[in-house]
Order: sequence, then structure tokens, then C-alpha cells
Amino acid sequence: MIKYKLKCEHNHEFESWFNESKDFDNLRKKKMLECIYCSSNKIDKMIMAPRISNKRLQENNTNFLDK
Repeated sequence: MIKYKLKCEHNHEFESWFNESKDFDNLRKKKMLECIYCSSNKIDKMIMAPRISNKRLQENNTNFLDK
């Protein structure tokens, strides 16, 4: 599963989950995506930063908080 932050032509922002990245593209081409606020079919993905988990970083932050 992949979560995208989406935006319609009227600048409404919302999030949605897809099984794969190509599912977004296929649904968009078929105009099967719709803004949850205004029902627009013109939807684009917004730039998102990936969430990366680093065990060593988490351990360092925990040690810092314990001091």
C-alpha cells in the first residue's frame, strides 16, 4: 500500500491510499479519481517526503531523551 497526498484543480488537498503507484495513474487516466471536497476529476499527486525508519537514529534519540 502507498499513500499519496493529492490536490485537485481548485487546490483542495487530501490523502488517499493505493495498492501500487501505477494504480493512481490508471485511475487518473480513467477519470475515476475525485476530489473529496468538490468532486473535481482533475487530480495530481503532491510532492511528499518518504518516511524513513533508522533504528540507530531512533536509539540515539532515545539516549538523548534519557539524559
